[in-house]
Amino acid sequence: MTSKKPKRPRLVADKRYAKTAKPAAKKPARKKPTPKKRVVKRKPKQRNLFARIIFGFLGFVWQVIWRIGWRLAAVVAILIGSAVAYYVVSLPPIDELVDGRARGSVTLLDRHGEVYAWRGDQFGGMITTDTVSPHLKNAV
Repeated sequence: MTSKKPKRPRLVADKRYAKTAKPAAKKPARKKPTPKKRVVKRKPKQRNLFARIIFGFLGFVWQVIWRIGWRLAAVVAILIGSAVAYYVVSLPPIDELVDGRARGSVTLLDRHGEVYAWRGDQFGGMITTDTVSPHLKNAV
């Protein structure tokens, strides 16, 4: 069941350098330009009349949707960008925004002046690295 394949010749590197000195190099003979091959353009495959009407109509609808769609998307992007820019410009300074969170809280005290309930948002102020506990700072 063995097949007898012809043995391949050994792979040997080409001899790169001749042992004898080469004569002076001559200018290569000018080759005649080869004529360019003519490219034969094929005609597109003709579909029947019904298919051409359907595909033509669908292509027209797609072009209309594309032409309107990208313009509409550009207008919407401009409107959203201008709305964001308006709100960014009209925002109050950050200190006023932060302090506004503490305004709605109510602390209820008893007759001795001790706190017994809180209602609303509780806000103790902004915490910075100077006011935070050193244990929390070292933990982070």
